Amino acid sequence: MTVADHPVRSTVHPGARFGRLVLVEEALPGLWMARCDCGGWWPLVHAQNLRTGATRSCGCWRREHCREIGKGTLTADPPQQRPPAT
Repeated sequence: MTVADHPVRSTVHPGARFGRLVLVEEALPGLWMARCDCGGWWPLVHAQNLRTGATRSCGCWRREHCREIGKGTLTADPPQQRPPAT
């Protein structure tokens, strides 16, 4: 089987859906323009992020999810505390 015949690679093509994103066109090798179901645009998304599921929307899902759980605004997770050096 060649890389081009790999089933995962064959799914990245114009019109393919990844979560809420629909691919429009390949802007550069491995970088795609995508349209989100909410109407937003994702100008350049890496094909690898689409295949692994790291990118599934333009950010609208996170905004909706934060509203649902009551945060209301987007905030970064608090930094992890390191244990004191001994």
